[in-house]
Amino acid sequence: MEQVGLKGEIDHLGRIHIPKKVRDLYGMEGEVELVLTPEGVCLRSPRFVLTAREEEK
Repeated sequence: MEQVGLKGEIDHLGRIHIPKKVRDLYGMEGEVELVLTPEGVCLRSPRFVLTAREEEK
């Protein structure tokens, strides 16, 4: 799977903008889960289902 990197800002209300192209790519619609870990932040969409796994090179 291709990595997607984004750079943006958090507005004064604590919101972040996820571009439509990315939301469409990962099926993000409605509720999205924000997961905080020591390694970073992860967004998960209940609608996103990984159908193939990229082989490690």
